Amino acid sequence: MNKDHKGIDLYDLSSSRNYNILAPDAPTHIPYVGDVSTIDLVFHKSNLRFSNPVTINDLSSDHLPASFSILNNY
Repeated sequence: MNKDHKGIDLYDLSSSRNYNILAPDAPTHIPYVGDVSTIDLVFHKSNLRFSNPVTINDLSSDHLPASFSILNNY
């Protein structure tokens, strides 16, 4: 199974269980060799609001952290 199918399978599973997925626009895994990817995701099943996740480019690593906030509903 290639990586595209894994993402589709993950999306299908989360949709079938009514989970929402949030991901940053920029990749969070930038290997020294190979393709970039987003490996940091937010799964939620709630009425809460979330900020859009963002990739933080402050580390000298092939894995960049992502950050997001839970926003109040008021």
